[in-house]
Amino acid sequence: MAVDNISHSPVRHIASFVTSGTFSVPEGVSKVYVTVEGTRGSTHGGGTPGASHRASGYVEVIPNKTAIVTIGATTSASNTTAGTTSFDGAITVPGSGSNTLDTRYGPSYGTGAAAAATSATTSLPTGAPGGAIVRVSSFTTASYTPGVGATGVVHIYG
Repeated sequence: MAVDNISHSPVRHIASFVTSGTFSVPEGVSKVYVTVEGTRGSTHGGGTPGASHRASGYVEVIPNKTAIVTIGATTSASNTTAGTTSFDGAITVPGSGSNTLDTRYGPSYGTGAAAAATSATTSLPTGAPGGAIVRVSSFTTASYTPGVGATGVVHIYG
């Protein structure tokens, strides 16, 4: 059984995604705990890709509807950035950069750029009659260093 990193309470694993797809929200479920791990850039000949990020939080969902899961693509060339991984636009983790390559004076390899900041949609626009609707709560983020060229992963718990 998994334990969320906010309340340290046990949660039941519902699904994991390593490729893009849709998550069918089970009947009776209105909130899930989601962990999104970013895609990491590749390395070519030397150097190191940048670090990625891991973000998690509770996400409001609608029972019996689907949520879009996007897994960022890895990179296959130097000086490029891996794709963005997200859960239904609520939690988004950009990919990190591949190693750098400078060929002006022979091959010279450096460290790729770290991933840009993660983001969460913490509220939706004001709705009638009660005001803003919370979309993501207890949002946390941390630096994360998966294997070189690793794709993003989305884990869903309920």
